Amino acid sequence: GAKINGQPDDLDMNLEDFVNRVNADLINKIANLVSRAVPFVHRNFDSRVSTLPDAVQPLISDIQARVPQIREHYEQLALNRAVQEIVAIAEIANKYFQDAAPWDVVKTDRDAAQAICTFAVNCCRTIATLIKPVLPKYAADVETILRVPEADFEDAAGFNLTDHELGPFERLVERVDPKRVEAMIED
Repeated sequence: GAKINGQPDDLDMNLEDFVNRVNADLINKIANLVSRAVPFVHRNFDSRVSTLPDAVQPLISDIQARVPQIREHYEQLALNRAVQEIVAIAEIANKYFQDAAPWDVVKTDRDAAQAICTFAVNCCRTIATLIKPVLPKYAADVETILRVPEADFEDAAGFNLTDHELGPFERLVERVDPKRVEAMIED
């Protein structure tokens, strides 16, 4: 491992914490969103997302404002901080999806329910793009499910995934490999 101030143990210990936290928080929250939104779109809207609801504009602004900070954290190798910000985005998206309750809305207003899902799916794409440095395979799996080309940080939060057909849902499974993270820190 990398030695900081001649104390290799610190980093290794924090690395383990970091990896465990990434596994728990990030993966659970992204998987939760993808595994709720995508199958719902398949079942109810012929696998298609539509347009964004007007009400989400403030959420989009909040998410977009976090992207430059996340990039900066990565550049400074403050991976914990980067991940915390990405988890915050996943929480915004999950809370919106839960509160907007498309499974109730769909009974009375299909278009509104589809729009709710469109926002959730766009958030999945944003999160996938942002986690790529720490979870490249996981990010690629999400992009495959969403049928989106690989994006970079410039268009991470474009929220331009509209009138678009999703690919088949696959269960997302990945654990972070501590050696990968270590290699990245040493690069």
